[in-house]
Amino acid sequence: MKKAKELSTLCGVKVSAVIKSCDNAEPEFWPSKEGAEAVHSEFMKVVETQGFSKMHNHESYLLERIQKDGEKARRLHAENREIELREVMFDLLKGKTLM
Repeated sequence: MKKAKELSTLCGVKVSAVIKSCDNAEPEFWPSKEGAEAVHSEFMKVVETQGFSKMHNHESYLLERIQKDGEKARRLHAENREIELREVMFDLLKGKTLM
């Protein structure tokens, strides 16, 4: 609950939490049940108007990161290859032989 309150205070966003433990039949709400319901209904209104286009789950986030990192690796590989070829070319121009 402390982290939810800090997030709300520091970031100026509306936060709610619903905690359900295995041994307790009733869930806990923060800041209150009514507050959690209000934040949830406001969130659902945003989802209805804007859709899920900007929302991520763990899987979509990881797939996006894998794709971006793969593109970055390919780009860096091409840059390294170009640098290596340039070094070989300059070595040949200086009269060095290839091993």
